[in-house]
Amino acid sequence: LGPCQSSVVIRDCEECMFWVATQQLRVNNSHRCKFHLYSRTEAIIETSTGLSFAPWAARYAHCTAQFAQVGFDAKTNFWNAVFDLSGVVGHSNWS
Repeated sequence: LGPCQSSVVIRDCEECMFWVATQQLRVNNSHRCKFHLYSRTEAIIETSTGLSFAPWAARYAHCTAQFAQVGFDAKTNFWNAVFDLSGVVGHSNWS
């Protein structure tokens, strides 16, 4: 998904791979998914397991212009700042 100026919500997915550039990512009830993420704020996950996150690395025609159009600074990416609403001490639902 190219740059989205608002939040992106992903629900009820299993074993999927996503490339997402967004203001904020919210993931609910998803399992064993991988996210290549650009986010201006920390991602929020809930009732999800086995999620993995990596920095946005997609390139396509007009990508830089689209980032500029929505005011995203590629140097400021919170891809690894994940807040787990259903987290338990000593156990991680994401990596």
